[in-house]
Order: sequence, then structure tokens, then C-alpha cells
Amino acid sequence: MPTAYRGDKATAFAKVLSGAGLDKLSLSPAQIDYLFQGYFAELGTMTSELASYAVNSLNGATPPARNLAETPFFKSFMANPNTDKAVADFFEVSQTAIETVNAFNQMAKRGLGAEAQEYIADPEKRMLIGASSAMRQIRDSMADIRKQMVLVRESQNLDPEKKRETLNKLQSVFNRLAQQGVSIADRLNLR
Repeated sequence: MPTAYRGDKATAFAKVLSGAGLDKLSLSPAQIDYLFQGYFAELGTMTSELASYAVNSLNGATPPARNLAETPFFKSFMANPNTDKAVADFFEVSQTAIETVNAFNQMAKRGLGAEAQEYIADPEKRMLIGASSAMRQIRDSMADIRKQMVLVRESQNLDPEKKRETLNKLQSVFNRLAQQGVSIADRLNLR
């Protein structure tokens, strides 16, 4: 993905800055937001939000309404109700499973049969290889949901409250899928 398009949750201001040439310096919109917040703390966040509001107004865009935990001042003190520890746990286990399968496949591809057999002699690695297909399917489903979330965020046909409601529902499904992956990992003692 080109640098200027990385960070679908970044502010509109950061997207404009990245698209205006900062992407040539490998600064994605998400990185620009991070820099503003890092250097200027809450003032940088508020400035970026105000500039994004102006950019959205000029473009006629209507971003989704925010949960209270997503607003600049309150997000310093509150947890976002849509984030879920299961998502982070799932991606960690899923990434380990994919790396294990890739390592095994590379050994097999290079004709290192003895090393491959020794590699999968470890019961945890066998379990990771066995779980990798299910993990991949869950990751693919989660990627589809993320794409739907981007479409909802960018939709000009929905009012901000309807966007927020739809995004909350999609995030809930996203979190449930991650929890299914974590449950698989727990049943196989992979965490």
C-alpha cells in the first residue's frame, strides 16, 4: 500500500499532509498523527483534530460520530470500548503460527527433510502448524471486516451517528472473531 494511504483511522489533516508530499519522506498519515501527538501532546491532538474538521468541511465529508473515549481530551483518561485485548492476543498467536508454517515450508522446499522432521518434533510447533489454517481463515474474515469499516467511514450517504453505530457493530464482530482465534489457541495450549 502506498505510504499516503497507510492509516485509515488517521485524521483528515494528516492524510492531506501525507498526500501533499510528506509521503515522499515515508511519513504515512498514521505516523504524522503520532508525531503531532508525541511532540505537542494534547495541544497537537487538538490542533490536528481542528484542522481535520476544517479539511472535512471543505471536502464536504462527514466523519462518523465519536464515542466519548475517542474524543481528544477524554481519550487520555478513558479506554475505548471498541478495543479488545483478544485482538492483540489473536494476532500474536496467528503471526507465530504463520511464521512456524513458513519456516517448515522453507525447510521442506530446500530439501532439508531431517531438519524439517526435527522442527515439527516439537509438539507446540505441530499444534501451530495445525492451527494455522483456521487462524488464516479468521484473519481473512477480519480483513474483510476492516475493509467494510473503511467503506463505512468513507461513506457520504450515512449520517455520523449511523456511521458510528455501524462501526461499533462491525468492531464487535471483529472482536468476536479474534476471540474465536484466542479460544482455538487456548484449547491447543498455544498461549
